Amino acid sequence: MAANFFHHDQQLFAFSCETDFKEEVLKQEKAYAATLPAGKWAGKATAALPNLEKNEGITTSGKVQYVVAGGDFRRHGHTYTGAMKVLETILRYGYLWTKIRVQGGAYGANAHFERLGFTFFSSYRDPNLIESLATYKSLPDYLSNFAATEREMTKYVIGTMSGVDVPLTNAMHLDRATAIYRMGLTLEESQKIRDQILDVTVEDIRALAPVVKDVLADNYFCVVGSQNKITENKTIFSSIKNV
Repeated sequence: MAANFFHHDQQLFAFSCETDFKEEVLKQEKAYAATLPAGKWAGKATAALPNLEKNEGITTSGKVQYVVAGGDFRRHGHTYTGAMKVLETILRYGYLWTKIRVQGGAYGANAHFERLGFTFFSSYRDPNLIESLATYKSLPDYLSNFAATEREMTKYVIGTMSGVDVPLTNAMHLDRATAIYRMGLTLEESQKIRDQILDVTVEDIRALAPVVKDVLADNYFCVVGSQNKITENKTIFSSIKNV
């Protein structure tokens, strides 16, 4: 099994330590790498996995739901921008918070845009199902008519940057550096995203309405929760499984 994932000269080794220990760490790394197999698959591009289910219900003995809808905006020709990071903040503490947490009674709601295209909207310990999916579906209309004062936008930017520029331990620095390396990001690209966050406008947020609309139009969603609630809405699912 290990040969499917590891190859002694097809690896990424990242470490963080005091300068005095660097030589010893590198020595130990070489010794460890020598023990790895020479897997024929390791280091090669993987085939894309097919999307076997468009929308799935997973029933549990619980009485609340976890409702997720999302997709890949890159497949629709869109690119990642810093405004998406700000939109996450706006939705978490504004629209989704009000609709799903305050009005719907869920414990929480979330929105996330990945640099590589993956996007999702979700609810946590949610008593609802159809209502939350409808909330996601109405996002494009909300964004098309989005309005905020300069003070509100400043608060959204500050809230966003507080998650971007957080104090990092050495281990956290290493994790971030490794992720940046694997994604092939340059300092210029990272700075561009920071500038887009700092300079975001109401119009930038409105411009994301087509992005969200395209993603949600693919109709990919998954609900984990109450067997009764999922069974009541069984016609919307491609499949229902019990765990």
